[in-house]
Amino acid sequence: MRNGLVVDTEALDRNSNKLSRFCEYNREMPLLDAVEAIAK
Repeated sequence: MRNGLVVDTEALDRNSNKLSRFCEYNREMPLLDAVEAIAK
């Protein structure tokens, strides 16, 4: 576990398109950082 991060996989599934687009524009960002960024 990374710094106590808990990933809600159901929410991640619902937001997969948003995450995909975010990652397209932030290719250098690690995946877990991107997940945290879109969760805010």
